[in-house]
Amino acid sequence: MILLIAVALLVGYSLVIEPHQQKVETVPLFSAKLPQGFALTVVQLSDLHIGSLSAEFLEKTVRRVREQAPDLIVLTGDYPSSQSMFDRIETPAFKVEMEALRGFVSSLSAPHGVWAVRGNHDFSDDKEIGDVLLDLLRNENRPVLTNQLQRLFVNGQALYLAGVDYSAFDAGQTARFTVRNEGEEKFLRAGRSSKNSYTHFYPPTDGPWQNYSFHARFRLSKPAASTMGLIFYSHYPQGYDRYYRWRWFPEEQRFRFAPHGTSVVEQALADPFPMAAGRWYCAAVKVETHSGLTVMYGKAWPAGEPEPEVWQATAIDSSAGRLQSGVIGLYCNQPGLHDFDDLLVYNQQGDTLVRENLQALTPGCKPDRWIDFNWNEAAVPMLARQIPDSCFSILLAHHPAFIRQAASEGIDLQLSGHTHGGQVYFPLLGAPWARSPGFRHPSRGLSHHGGTTLYINRGLGTILFPIRFLSPPEITVIKIQGTRKE
Repeated sequence: MILLIAVALLVGYSLVIEPHQQKVETVPLFSAKLPQGFALTVVQLSDLHIGSLSAEFLEKTVRRVREQAPDLIVLTGDYPSSQSMFDRIETPAFKVEMEALRGFVSSLSAPHGVWAVRGNHDFSDDKEIGDVLLDLLRNENRPVLTNQLQRLFVNGQALYLAGVDYSAFDAGQTARFTVRNEGEEKFLRAGRSSKNSYTHFYPPTDGPWQNYSFHARFRLSKPAASTMGLIFYSHYPQGYDRYYRWRWFPEEQRFRFAPHGTSVVEQALADPFPMAAGRWYCAAVKVETHSGLTVMYGKAWPAGEPEPEVWQATAIDSSAGRLQSGVIGLYCNQPGLHDFDDLLVYNQQGDTLVRENLQALTPGCKPDRWIDFNWNEAAVPMLARQIPDSCFSILLAHHPAFIRQAASEGIDLQLSGHTHGGQVYFPLLGAPWARSPGFRHPSRGLSHHGGTTLYINRGLGTILFPIRFLSPPEITVIKIQGTRKE
């Protein structure tokens, strides 16, 4: 009887009391990269799962955040109740959650902004639906860093804030694009996948990517069953799943334009183009932005043969949501191997925007500035190369496993969530259900990895079960102080 009462009390505490008890964790951090007298207060919030939180809880959170007088607020992912909420985008429940999220984030303020990254529950299987969340945050002036870098000036000091998208969905669903070789020849290869697989180019500057031609060489090991494509006018580096695509349709044995997150209003189809397995072919697209129109042209031909003088297909997008600029990418799906080489992009003035010399790369790696959906590890080195060694850097990464890249690249501080601190934590045993596949230790709090400090926030909301035990909701306050003598 005593045991049953004790269990009942523990369950009641875990259900009724602790999930509603916020705890402010203050973490002092010292850096010789910053001068003595420098001070920066960063408040981190994570894993809201907003549908699990009451209006009273959210109001209390806002009040307690304000009490910390933060200079900077960061949000490290997982805003809806769960990823499944995107399947109910037209329902009242989804709208209620989004309005609650809008009200919450709009109530947060700090002199150097409120910045965010996405977690695993912030993506829909139909990825452009997830753009709704991205738009909500950005429309409230809460910038979302989607494998991007921001320089901040605090009391005359330059600091760098980097943010990466979530990685580590089911590895069997999407393919990586990596350099492979056959003898002396090197090329970019992606294997089989059950979902659309992409890699996108992140340009070094934000210049207008508009009015250009994109050429590539490619081959498929199973052209009768798999697909590939050249992506152009893509908004992927801004986090949006919007682009045009010159795509191979195996069931039709032809290429056609296939937009995503936008539309093609008119299209003149190319003739059927049967391909042989394992043979190299060439594909090219040209895109032009006109007043009220985006016009695209496409062609394909066997490698080694003369390039056709005329374009084989055309398409026009005159819709309200047409894309008028954007970067390039590569696409593939279904069984077999998908190889790409000789990637070349040039604008109407003849200036080269991209020319990939894969021959200079080591097999197993990938070209610089190419980031795969679901495999964002390459984003950390890409961003770190843009940060001066003398400047303090903060990485926002929902998944703690990014600490491997952060530590190797010399990032000073990584702020993560995802684990919920396990939601249930046992003395001596720890958090057996910490939600961080592939990275179980630590599951919460502060740790050091070489010269990089990692802090894992326990989150505010709950997932699966609305319980917490010895792992209360957390508001993290990072007090960064300089130690360098001038």
